[in-house]
Amino acid sequence: MMRRVVRSVVAVAAVLAMMSCAGCGSKKESQDADVPENVSEATVSVVIPHPEPYTASDILSVQCMRERGFNMPTNLSYTSSAATTSYADVGGVFTSLDQATATGYPQVTVKTNSTNTINGYQASLSKSEQERFEQEYNGSIDDTDAQKEISTACSVQALRWVYGSWKNYANLADIGNEWSSKRSESTLQQKEVQDAIDTYTQCMAKAGYKVDGLRAYKIAGKEFGRYRSIGSKPNAKEQALATQDFRCQDEAGIIPAVRKAMNHVSGRWMVENEARILELNDVLQETMERANSVINGDKDYATVKAETNGTFRVTGK
Repeated sequence: MMRRVVRSVVAVAAVLAMMSCAGCGSKKESQDADVPENVSEATVSVVIPHPEPYTASDILSVQCMRERGFNMPTNLSYTSSAATTSYADVGGVFTSLDQATATGYPQVTVKTNSTNTINGYQASLSKSEQERFEQEYNGSIDDTDAQKEISTACSVQALRWVYGSWKNYANLADIGNEWSSKRSESTLQQKEVQDAIDTYTQCMAKAGYKVDGLRAYKIAGKEFGRYRSIGSKPNAKEQALATQDFRCQDEAGIIPAVRKAMNHVSGRWMVENEARILELNDVLQETMERANSVINGDKDYATVKAETNGTFRVTGK
């Protein structure tokens, strides 16, 4: 009964495991290279899991299953990590003041796990309906990528539309895994990053916040609890903490330090894969637009089905 489409929670957990691992990776030869800034920024974008496409695909999948006669719950909410804000493999990083004040700290929202909700519904069915559910939701585990491009399974066609094609979905997953394996060491463990984090913690201490590394989200969790719903904005106190957090990160030069460390641990790989990285970053931006159109309610299963003549493939993909 296990769901066979990879969920965002699993991907985020894998990234967080990398973040918290001191001295991760073997001490391989440095990969220092002169990486164009747009390539390093695009790398950050494509290798970090984004929850929005998975959220959108879950919404579309539930709507699809309801059309097929399954009375699935529609009030799903979604798990996000306390350190969802990240840059490369360094968690707890805000990339802008606007992001800090608009996003705050994700763990203060009230949420449940959509995967558990869907699996719980499947478990409530009779054995024969569970088998039909599995086929209608996931299709066959043995399907090739070519078969996924034409599959009518709800979760497959939802991901196919959100990402533009099944190939795009697979390629974005593959490049994140490849980047992780090609890095000679963890970016987080590089001296320039550790020095910047030390400067950051001193800045936060002067502002009255005692933090252990880039973990201001722990203060948010302790002081604010889970007080807001998904999509709601942080209150003034949370925004104040996030604002100070960003300003200290900016003062300490966290992002420039991480970028320099990235060049050290995976620079050659980024240069060698420049065209691929930039192309997939364009794919990701289009994916995020489609995902947000579903999350915001501008698109639903019925409209996407009509627009694609039931293929759930983006035109020209």
